[in-house]
Amino acid sequence: MSPLRQPPPTAELSSFPAWRLDPAVPLFRIHQRHHDPIFCASGRVGRFSLRRPRGTLYLALNPAGALIEALQDVLPPMPTALLGRGEVDARALSILHVTAPFTLADCTVAHAAAYGLTGEIHSSTRADHGRTRAWAAAFHRASFGGVRYFVRHDPSQSSIGIDFRRAETAAGAAI
Repeated sequence: MSPLRQPPPTAELSSFPAWRLDPAVPLFRIHQRHHDPIFCASGRVGRFSLRRPRGTLYLALNPAGALIEALQDVLPPMPTALLGRGEVDARALSILHVTAPFTLADCTVAHAAAYGLTGEIHSSTRADHGRTRAWAAAFHRASFGGVRYFVRHDPSQSSIGIDFRRAETAAGAAI
């Protein structure tokens, strides 16, 4: 797989493929029970996390995608192995909706490759998140409200990362 290069200048991203997230679309989030469902990742935590004071809220378009994304670090390597009861009990499933439409950079379409994206945008490991976070910051500068991407461990599922602070400003509340 080709390595993910740095994003192009902001002006070039103005024509990047876009996906409209409508308020009617249910969004699924698996989160630690001790966190609010709208607990956001900032800094060097997640694949597309924006730096403080911004934050990225990771969501999926169905419960399976949310489960796979939330538990990717603790999932057993064998699909037949069971997940520990403690891991399951520590989490909750929330169904959320945005309060206003969002335009997301759509990394799931073939045309995204014309901008230098490779499959690594979807499958990067924590060691490679510097490049994916650079893309998230570039999308933010190009006025996208977040990123749509494939779930790392199941490319039939797609997830989204929303710029939480932009959502608060634009809609009064993110979700």
